[in-house]
This record gives sequence, structure tokens and C-alpha cells, in this order.
Amino acid sequence: MTTVEYSNRGGMFRLKADGHAGWEGTEPGRDLVCAAESMLAYTLLQSLQDARERGWIQELDTDIWDGGVLAEAVPAPDGMVRVATIYRTVLTGYRMLSRRYPHNVEVLVDR
Repeated sequence: MTTVEYSNRGGMFRLKADGHAGWEGTEPGRDLVCAAESMLAYTLLQSLQDARERGWIQELDTDIWDGGVLAEAVPAPDGMVRVATIYRTVLTGYRMLSRRYPHNVEVLVDR
């Protein structure tokens, strides 16, 4: 199961997704749920990199590993809405997966 943790505290957005979905016992590399999660993770990381290049992010810390991703961002004052939109959009994708595949994806939101 993949656990996705999201928070927005003190002006810092944080999303961590960790674990393998294990959809219907499929082998690594053939798991459709994991593939969808991976695309959301890569979309988040690239969108945050783009936002940093545009000056919308003051601080950005990212990490990616086999079965996981971490993205923490502190927006610039004029980038708050844009960065929030990036995180909300990706979080919406994870929530959709969680509703469709509740035994494979869990989303925890702590605001």
C-alpha cells in the first residue's frame, strides 16, 4: 500500500508518498496503480521545479526513491496561490486513486 501524507503548516507545503501500491498482486513494473501514482509524483516535482524557476518558490526540498517521493516547498509571497494550486491538483489525483483503489492507496491530510 502507498501512503500519501499532505500538510500545509506555517507556510510550508509538504507531500510525501511512500510504499508500493501492490495492485492485485502485480509484479513491479506492471502495477497500473503504481504507474498512476508515479506520474502524479513526477508531475508534482516538475511543476515545483518550474515554479521555482519562475520565482514563485523561496525554498524547495525534494527527494525521490524506489517507492516514494517527498516534496516540501515554501512559496514566495506572490507565489502562494500558484504553489497551493500545484499541490491541490496533485493531491486531487491521489485522492481519486484512493477512492478507486482503497486497498492500495491511503491519503492522510493534516492542515
